[in-house]
Amino acid sequence: MSIYSSPEFEEIWAEIKLTLDWHRDFSLFFVLTQNTLSSIALRQRLQDYLRAITSPLNWIHPASPVDINQQLADRLFARPGPPVWLELGHQDNRGQWDRARQQALGLLNRRRSTLETAMRGPLFIQVPGNFAAQIVTWAPDLWSIRQQVIELPALRPLNAMGHQRTLADHRNHHAHDQEKIHALRLKVEQLKNHHKASDKPYKSRQLAIALSELGQALIEVQDLTGARERINKCLALFRDLQTTLGDSPQVLRDLSVSLNKL
Repeated sequence: MSIYSSPEFEEIWAEIKLTLDWHRDFSLFFVLTQNTLSSIALRQRLQDYLRAITSPLNWIHPASPVDINQQLADRLFARPGPPVWLELGHQDNRGQWDRARQQALGLLNRRRSTLETAMRGPLFIQVPGNFAAQIVTWAPDLWSIRQQVIELPALRPLNAMGHQRTLADHRNHHAHDQEKIHALRLKVEQLKNHHKASDKPYKSRQLAIALSELGQALIEVQDLTGARERINKCLALFRDLQTTLGDSPQVLRDLSVSLNKL
């Protein structure tokens, strides 16, 4: 795990990687960031992933609001082939970046068909978390074809001693983890009771997802034996659903996520 990592971040990356594995042509991701470190960490993961499949990442990061349209013209629309990370995550107090983001999204929205036909990889558009509500207003067509909306957690680097939290923070976090695990155990038991009384596929999927969530929570507290037990049960339910429903995209995605966690 890198110095800019966390269990939540790792789960987000696993979902993104699975989507990228399935889509080698154009796909659109909106990245909502809380701080700079989270976007750096995700962009680095993406660069490493793309490097492994010999596909470079075109990182477009305008230095000022007035540079955005020229950067898009020169580095996106002039050569729209490679995967692109468009960094529009800057903040300011005068609203200049917000206005520039609105104009950029409007331009991309008008040229949606060009992006879909010419790009041969993913387009990641990074904006601040508090700008999310404006995406639908300024880029409704892009929003309708989005592959994933990624809400990145705020990250911070490890200190020199290698600890991310103070002792008090650690205790509070441990108490929160235990409460979360207790709530997930209750949820699993409730779903098990409903599952016995019904053989509907969506009930099985609900139970499988709850087992997966419990397994992930146990991973975070290093109870790997307990986590493996729950994720194995989750995987067994998804395999049963595969037998019942066939190889639908949802079934295959559920299986892939479970195998990845296992």
